[in-house]
Amino acid sequence: MPEIADPVALLGRLFDRVGPPYPERATLQAIFDSARALWPLESLDAAQRGEAAYVAGVAAAGLGDSAQCVRWVSRALTLKPDSRGYRVMLDNCRNGAP
Repeated sequence: MPEIADPVALLGRLFDRVGPPYPERATLQAIFDSARALWPLESLDAAQRGEAAYVAGVAAAGLGDSAQCVRWVSRALTLKPDSRGYRVMLDNCRNGAP
C-alpha cells in the first residue's frame, strides 16, 4: 500500500465529501476505498480510526451496501460507543435507510 502523506487531512476531506447528499457513485466508491485504507494506520488515534470507519460506513450506505455499512459503523462504535450519530447511522444501516 502506498504511504499516505497526511492521513488526518485526507480523513477530513473524505468526511466533508461523503454526504448526504451523496456524490456520484464513482466518488463514493473512492471515498469508501480511501476510508478503508486509513482504518489500519497506526498514525491515527482511536477517534480518527473511528471516524474513518464511520466515513466508510456512510459511503457504503450511499452505495446501497447495507452489510458493509453495518460492518464499518459497528467498528466506529467500538471506538466511540457514546456517539449518538454513529448509533443513528447504524440503525439506519440495519433498516436499509441511508
